[in-house]
Amino acid sequence: MEIKINGNDRTAEIGRQLTEASARRSAGKYEELAACENPVLGLAGSARKGTLPDDHMKLLRARLEVDSSLFAVPSAGSGLLAGLKRWLRGFLWTLLSYQHNWFAFRQNAVNTQLYYLMEFERAEYLRKINDLEQRLRMLENKDEK
Repeated sequence: MEIKINGNDRTAEIGRQLTEASARRSAGKYEELAACENPVLGLAGSARKGTLPDDHMKLLRARLEVDSSLFAVPSAGSGLLAGLKRWLRGFLWTLLSYQHNWFAFRQNAVNTQLYYLMEFERAEYLRKINDLEQRLRMLENKDEK
């Protein structure tokens, strides 16, 4: 494929720019979210590998938010009555969407706080376990001497 602007071949220059822009986008948040979109049943392999808690926390982080921005009002078919139903659904959605968005915002805040609490508690438990293991090793070494 060639990219020509005003008759000048700019394939190499624009191709490089497109590749760089694509790399910047794929290295961001969306790549992490896409990688986390594994079904929960896929966590069974993580349990066998011993990485279930880490993988589950990544999955929770990816699915933290309630997002209805992609929601489309369902179609009612064709005909006059179907068109009226479609218009009524669209009108009601427009009328009530601000309330829904407010509830979604509040739910997102609660979900985020609960997730952070879980992350903090998990880190605290891991720290305590590591401290206890280190203390146990010190006591075992003391007994061996």
